[in-house]
Amino acid sequence: FAIDWIGVNAGTAVMEVRPAIVLGENRVYPIVSIARSNDFISRFFPVEDRIETYMDTEKLLPVEIKIHQREGDRTKNRQVSYDRKNKKAVQLEEGKEERFDMDPSAQDALSVLYFFRNMKFPAEGATTVIKVFEGDKNWDLEIKMLGKESVETPAGNFNAVKVIVMAKYEGLFLNKGDITIWFADDKKHTPVQMRSRVTIGSVTVRLISMESPAETFENTPAK
Repeated sequence: FAIDWIGVNAGTAVMEVRPAIVLGENRVYPIVSIARSNDFISRFFPVEDRIETYMDTEKLLPVEIKIHQREGDRTKNRQVSYDRKNKKAVQLEEGKEERFDMDPSAQDALSVLYFFRNMKFPAEGATTVIKVFEGDKNWDLEIKMLGKESVETPAGNFNAVKVIVMAKYEGLFLNKGDITIWFADDKKHTPVQMRSRVTIGSVTVRLISMESPAETFENTPAK
């Protein structure tokens, strides 16, 4: 993805689903999101974000997430493991371990994007609510379907489904607030464009290229 900030190219992002591996007692998909600012932007606002989540191949629920983010003078280094049997999230941050109550169906800030992509999309105007655990708390993430649009990106033109994600927590790129996402209107629902407001102006993320993974999600939650 190309990241544009107030009309200027600010860097690139890569989102990748890797082949399934075994993590503890779970078979999981490693999902990685990496965002970096380019040399020009890094002179005054360096960005180096890496989020890794490990998503159970059967239930499509995260087993663990690792977050390493730096944006300007802000940093976040956190690892969270999900103990769904005991409804606890075990968080390790700056060497301190804490346990929090967690909804057993909760997604994390990255896995929720892939979970939603594998749902049957609701009708235009309808809102879907997904439980998310992030930042020591359980949240109700609301996603509203806005309709269909044609989107032009460096990777080509797409018929897309437009949604608005109302996030009250910090997720990708330490963003908190509404994010508009355009998903390709096909079986894979690849995100082809994302846009959000920031302190100054807005950030737009557009698809540059994509490759089909060797393995895709095989289990889709019934909705």
